[in-house]
Amino acid sequence: YLVGGYVRDFLMFKKHTQDRDITIKNAKKFAEKLTEKYQGTMVILDEINQIFRVVLPDKQNFFDISEMVGNNIEDDLSRRDFTINAIAYDLKNNEFIDIFGGKNDIQNGVLNYIKESNFEDDYLRILRAFRFLSATGFTASDNLIKALFKYKSSVLNPSPERINYEIMKLFGGKYCSKTILLMDKCGILEQIFPFVKDLKKIPPNSHHHLDLDRKSV
Repeated sequence: YLVGGYVRDFLMFKKHTQDRDITIKNAKKFAEKLTEKYQGTMVILDEINQIFRVVLPDKQNFFDISEMVGNNIEDDLSRRDFTINAIAYDLKNNEFIDIFGGKNDIQNGVLNYIKESNFEDDYLRILRAFRFLSATGFTASDNLIKALFKYKSSVLNPSPERINYEIMKLFGGKYCSKTILLMDKCGILEQIFPFVKDLKKIPPNSHHHLDLDRKSV
């Protein structure tokens, strides 16, 4: 099954990326066969979770092959972050598998999570939500906003490297300013940048006629 960003971007009529994510049972065996067929190079990305990368001879295109989580593709998709990222394409039967309404959310410009407990599996998904909102301009569902507020105190749990990556992606988004306002509304901006709390306390003065709280801008 083709999964992840490649499928999402295809449905959003965006330019395809050069990496393609495939989930399958017996991922290592499949990766080895793919490497042999295309005379590529196989790299072990995560031996514990059985994730492999097959780099094609042009050194630009590659496949990321991961072991399917659970008993079937439905189990695997249910463990992902957002509905727009939980759409699979069955390469054998040439059909989309969309059990969480991801295609409908793409059409309506809505970002929604699959289930709240998935945030507990990886708290980086809190920041990933804002990164996708910044990139797409989608509207966060009411349930997503509630979940982000609920888990705000865990936003710094992931490693600094992973957090920095998501923040840089967020700042590079076309809808960054709109997204930052939502981060503030959810109480997350102050978690990441503690100085924001002090910034809001600075009133108008001789150096500027507005206070420094973004609500005045």
